[in-house]
Amino acid sequence: MSDILIYGANGYSGRLCARVLIAGGYQPVLAGRSNAVRGIAREMGCRGIVVPLDDAEGLRFALEGVRLVVHVAGPHSETQEPMIRACLDRGVHYIDLAGKVSELEAAYAFDRQAADAGIMLMPGAGFVVVPMDIAARMASDALPGATSLTICVATEGGASRGTIRTMLKDIDRTGVRVVDGSLEEAAPARTQYSFHVGNRSFEGVLNPWRGDVFTAFIGTGVPNIEAYQALPDFVVRMMRGRMLWMRDLALRFGLRFIPEGPSDEKLAKGRTYISVIAANSDEKKRIAFSGSEAYLFTACCVREIAARVLAGNAPAGYQVPSIYGKDLLDGIEGVRWIQV
Repeated sequence: MSDILIYGANGYSGRLCARVLIAGGYQPVLAGRSNAVRGIAREMGCRGIVVPLDDAEGLRFALEGVRLVVHVAGPHSETQEPMIRACLDRGVHYIDLAGKVSELEAAYAFDRQAADAGIMLMPGAGFVVVPMDIAARMASDALPGATSLTICVATEGGASRGTIRTMLKDIDRTGVRVVDGSLEEAAPARTQYSFHVGNRSFEGVLNPWRGDVFTAFIGTGVPNIEAYQALPDFVVRMMRGRMLWMRDLALRFGLRFIPEGPSDEKLAKGRTYISVIAANSDEKKRIAFSGSEAYLFTACCVREIAARVLAGNAPAGYQVPSIYGKDLLDGIEGVRWIQV
């Protein structure tokens, strides 16, 4: 019987997570809503299950004997709740690749139920949250009494079709930042922040949708937190409400011409850059490092978290990735620490 079930295994990220888990010695069950998952499972030598999320009895059957669900099917705003409820019912630990504040907040509503059921809920178990959340905790620990965290990220490599679709739909919508201990509405790309990682310099803009703002607040309690990201100029323009005709054209006609996700060559060559600064009125502490391409980083995060869950390190209730500390990042290929 397999300990891990990947739901959404027919998508780009799901298949990549499966590849990395299998290479790590695991034999996950591959599940999803599409019949395509059976063929993918056969190719990978795994068991495949087709079950829609609105089939409660089918999900109960699929989770028989499973200890951890890796929920990859998007959009998480629509798919997250039924799988969380199934995991609560079956007593199965749950992680997913949600990346937006709203999605992480929605999962947080199940904290008490998860604690009562003795299972761990950890949304945001991929690149969009994990490395920044851990770095935020490290920076906060390095500066007790920090009053602000500035979280910065830059990526090199492609984006999956699903990621682009989700990003474009909400590209000019407001998000949040943490101000004086409360989540406050914030407009995207309205402020800029220059940062560097090693000898690389970047110009980031406020990205108020990123879930690491929420998890860093839960994990550190620092009262002021903002997230910045280096993005192409045309994306920044759309975030500011300009050139939305380009967004509309892409959503209607253009996505079909975009590859499903980065090629193996781009996975091998891509890099990510993270800088987190904790500050108070007197001093600053910075954590900076680079890592592998974002989608590959995500799959490795899933592998490292799965290893800890299956080893019994899965505290009940809603948890943020920083509970696993720097050791988790040290287990991921390609991470290079620059300032610790």
